[in-house]
Amino acid sequence: MKSSHRWVLSVIERYGSSLASKSTELTQVEHRVIEVAQVSRGCAMLIMAECAESGLIRKTADGWDLSPGAKELGKFLAVELKALAMLDLERPVSSESDLTGSVVIYIPEKDAIAP
Repeated sequence: MKSSHRWVLSVIERYGSSLASKSTELTQVEHRVIEVAQVSRGCAMLIMAECAESGLIRKTADGWDLSPGAKELGKFLAVELKALAMLDLERPVSSESDLTGSVVIYIPEKDAIAP
């Protein structure tokens, strides 16, 4: 992993810990499912960070297209959601959720974009 991407490691570690904070002891399968969710979350966050840096959309000869990473984002999100479904987490969402791992992609208003 590139040193510039290592920031994601602490984020996915906290994410995995939050998933593992069940009151009962986890099975080996549950541990592995959490690892899959962590990897998927990490990949999705790196893609979103790159989109924020390089752009979500690129111009092509035919008009426009999504950046290659953005095209793959849905696959990682789907894997993460499947892993979470396998864990069968039935906990209410806390209003004190840790949002430090969030990646915000700024998309300027259409009128603000120069032609």
